Amino acid sequence: MAAGVAEALVNVHAAGLVHGDVKPSRVPLPEGGPRVIDFGVPHAVDLTRPPATPGTIAFTSPEQARGEESGAASDVFSLGATMFYLAVGRPPRTPT
Repeated sequence: MAAGVAEALVNVHAAGLVHGDVKPSRVPLPEGGPRVIDFGVPHAVDLTRPPATPGTIAFTSPEQARGEESGAASDVFSLGATMFYLAVGRPPRTPT
């Protein structure tokens, strides 16, 4: 599974894109192998709330969780967090 998702991310990154929210629910397991789906719609700006960190905090890289610039390396971190979830049944860290 990890190899299939990694291959998908290589293709995404080669196209100059970053997923930004790799997590278990975005990695379905159809018969043909894992897929990376749902690149999402950019979050609408809500001027009444503080800015939110893109991504799902339990699976984001440290720099992404801090709201710093992130890229392909953040997707790879999220892939590792997703594989951790698959192996042990819980996210690698709990949101605070």
